[in-house]
Amino acid sequence: MDSDSAKHHEQPFKRSKLSAEEDNPQEAEVDRISNLPDTIRCHILSFLPTKFAVGTSILSTHWKNLFALIPDLKLEFDDTLLLHPSKKRRVWGEKGDGNGFPGFVAGVMNRLMETASSIREFNLKCYGRYEDDDCFLSAVDAAVRLRVQTVCLNVSMNSSSSNRSLICSLNGCTTLVKLVLTSCLYSSTLVDLPVVLKFPNLKSLILEQVTISDDMELLLDGCPVLQQLEMFNCDFEIFEDTFRISVHSLKVLTLKFCNMFGELLIVVDTPELETLFYGGLLYERYSFVSNFTRICALELYVLWFDGEDSAAELSLPQFLTACSRVECLIFGQSTMETIYRLSLPLPKLCNLKMLRTRVAGMGSWNTLRRLIEGSPNLEMLTIDKGSSMIDGDYTCFLSPFEGVPYCLSSSITCIEIKSFEAQEEELKFIEYLLENGKVLKKMVFDNEFDWKQNDDVFKRILEAELKSKTCKIFG
Repeated sequence: MDSDSAKHHEQPFKRSKLSAEEDNPQEAEVDRISNLPDTIRCHILSFLPTKFAVGTSILSTHWKNLFALIPDLKLEFDDTLLLHPSKKRRVWGEKGDGNGFPGFVAGVMNRLMETASSIREFNLKCYGRYEDDDCFLSAVDAAVRLRVQTVCLNVSMNSSSSNRSLICSLNGCTTLVKLVLTSCLYSSTLVDLPVVLKFPNLKSLILEQVTISDDMELLLDGCPVLQQLEMFNCDFEIFEDTFRISVHSLKVLTLKFCNMFGELLIVVDTPELETLFYGGLLYERYSFVSNFTRICALELYVLWFDGEDSAAELSLPQFLTACSRVECLIFGQSTMETIYRLSLPLPKLCNLKMLRTRVAGMGSWNTLRRLIEGSPNLEMLTIDKGSSMIDGDYTCFLSPFEGVPYCLSSSITCIEIKSFEAQEEELKFIEYLLENGKVLKKMVFDNEFDWKQNDDVFKRILEAELKSKTCKIFG
């Protein structure tokens, strides 16, 4: 046996494993992913974070700058996804560190300026401060040149003037339709702006934890087609007199947990408004200039504390007047309790189709009764049982109806019960709904209740005399 034959018999397993590759060596070297059409590879890259999509450029010439060809490119720069996670952030932020986060952002945007024609979104989020933060200014400027449509900024520059410069670099962007400014921009972001900002095509403006001043009104004036304005936990303390929201194109307004202390008059002039969300403390001075003829949804979460009856008595009725034409109404527990405590009148809700409330104790249940009786066309009712905040009564108690509410016998098709505990008062109420819901199609209980351990409760509900023959119960 010659040496070659001996070698063949000494390595039978290796020969068997490689035989296919040796027969067709060209097939063994094929990179199937790299040979896919650019459109398919770009589709794959669109699901990756920006850091990893950009990183594919070093794989081969097939991948170089391919990420720039992704249609509707969405850029997400987040310094929690560090290129070198082992490095500490303070080292990362040193000026001149070409591999640092600011340098990475600037490098990507410079490459896109050479290869891309447009981008859809530019998201910049960093939780640390960087000495070389001028890179962020140039990056935002590049996004504007690339006809960006959505910009989300959550970054704290080294100074208030730099923060303002970052916002001002967006000024006049004709392609921008959505702008989100959040948390880290908290320091005097919209205070003493050096220019009057104008966004001719902006439709959505979302501010979270942002300090604003009278410049905010000028900003709103520069957004002629704005449809959505959301302010969450913003600081209005610097206002001394009036804060005016006068945007005739506005359809959705959200004011949640904002600080509006002092003698601040809040003027809302939005005749096209369709949806209003309000959450937080009530203030004494509100002025709703518009009649809200188009409003179809109202969500109200009022924070109430002892000694604040005067503010609630003055302002809450204006919100209640706004709900007279709504189709969807959501009231928090404290809102329900405050209405009862102050004996506030409720409007007739002839257009109401969906009602969702959080209730506990006699006060909120009494308000719920009045809402149901005043909603003749109600179709969907959601009840979330909370905890009493005023009278200390944690039991479910429903004041008796004066007869069967019209909507219960004619229009309510779906009832959802949340935080169900199977208390006797709850069961009686549920039996009442089932026995009088003439057109009821389904009653849904949340999944938190342990039905297996309370089989008798389920049997009791099933044994109720259902008024509707088509009603189904889900638990």
